[in-house]
Amino acid sequence: MRSTAYTHINRLLILSVYKIVYKWAVIHRVIHNLFRANICSLYKDCSRKGKMSLNKYKDELPPEELAIHEFWMKEAIAEARKAESLGEVPIGAVIVRHGEIIGRGYNLRETTLDSTAHAEMVAIRQASIALNSWRLLDCQLYVTLEPCPMCAGAMVQARLPLTIYGTADPKAGCAGTLMNLLEEPRFNHRTGIIQDVLREECAELLTSFFRRLRRKPKL
Repeated sequence: MRSTAYTHINRLLILSVYKIVYKWAVIHRVIHNLFRANICSLYKDCSRKGKMSLNKYKDELPPEELAIHEFWMKEAIAEARKAESLGEVPIGAVIVRHGEIIGRGYNLRETTLDSTAHAEMVAIRQASIALNSWRLLDCQLYVTLEPCPMCAGAMVQARLPLTIYGTADPKAGCAGTLMNLLEEPRFNHRTGIIQDVLREECAELLTSFFRRLRRKPKL
């Protein structure tokens, strides 16, 4: 009798463990599929001339979509910290396609003495090599600071469907602050925009960097 009872208890324990493992496996699969979802499909009309503006703020997004954008923006922030470690202005970017990063970049203008070595440009070049194509279709670009005129132009030329940035640039921002080159209706391609994703974290990177720079003794 005791042996039968133990066997019954063991079966119940095994069944309970199986249910827990199965439940977490299902949750993992849902999360995995969510992150691999092609967000660009939500903005598939943004590249067609004459369509309505798809310039959005983070507060306009559903929570599940915002969570995805915040996840990838944290990767861009990690790239920005690499620039900071080199004494560069901390700006970082990543390009995502079907839930995978295919291009990374951080500001290298001072290090390389190259005025075009912005984070977005570095990431675009890397992504183009990964895809063996200059057309970055079905891709999203995440960058910690609003793109400048050069980078915004490169995004249009690369046919990027969607750009997500962290904090606005009041001095050179061309994704809605000073002008909006990404959604210029006279161009033959337009890029959707999502603003202010992890804005506080992205802004603090820049604020703290320039604060430390001002405190440095002048030689």
